Amino acid sequence: MLQKILINVVKELDKNKIPYAIIGGQASLMHGVVRFTQDIDIVLGIAIDEINKFQKLISKLNFEYLVENPEDFAKLTRVMPVYEKESNIKID
Repeated sequence: MLQKILINVVKELDKNKIPYAIIGGQASLMHGVVRFTQDIDIVLGIAIDEINKFQKLISKLNFEYLVENPEDFAKLTRVMPVYEKESNIKID
């Protein structure tokens, strides 16, 4: 399920021309290093004032926010924690 979600996210980021890097455990797995992880960590190459681009993707991918005020949270922490509803897998 993690791989399916990751592929869907990457397709949307590519389609919307949003630069990104997969980091953390999922990146390790892609390089053959086994590491237990239950989330997906992605760094986006967009400015904080372009957050609406990512919010559109979150909606399109049917993800839910994990914080009450996601835009304020992202501006403060530079993190947008969400999860995929069907699997409950977290994406930062």
